[in-house]
Amino acid sequence: LAGRAATELADNLECRVSWKAIGSIGASSDKLIRTLLPRLPETRVDFFVVSIGVNDVTALARLSTFRRNLERLFDALERHSPAAITAIAGIPPLRGFPLLPQPLRALFGLRGDTFDGTIQKVAAERTSVAFVPLDFDPLPEKFSADGFHPSEESYREFGRMVAEQLVQAFQDRPDRYVAARQ
Repeated sequence: LAGRAATELADNLECRVSWKAIGSIGASSDKLIRTLLPRLPETRVDFFVVSIGVNDVTALARLSTFRRNLERLFDALERHSPAAITAIAGIPPLRGFPLLPQPLRALFGLRGDTFDGTIQKVAAERTSVAFVPLDFDPLPEKFSADGFHPSEESYREFGRMVAEQLVQAFQDRPDRYVAARQ
């Protein structure tokens, strides 16, 4: 995702983009705050791309805990790079994930929709955060062979959607983004 978003961002802004991915397979919002935030680069950045929440849904995390973690995450990113814009992905349509058997698929789908709404609300409260909806038709070809993670084509599309949100935010508030133009 990070590479695809960086490539699209560079194309859209017609500039060179340096990027770094910091992630952990299966990370919940708690784990992200504890183990990944300390690994942020020392230098300030112009953009953050965050994809989180599916593991909170599947681990049955409390919605109130997830919301609190989102707020803590955004606070930390704003302290790290006050002028940066953060693109946060919504929760994908778990109701259609091929790996998940019914009725688990339906239950995770409903729960995912609730968590997605929370991400939207928390993002809307922040001028530095752009929400990237991931509501797509969950066809089997949209997934990798494991039936859970996105396919290469889906990552390409996802990266394009993230870049579009970041570019829109950049164009809406160009005075905030000095480093991106240098």
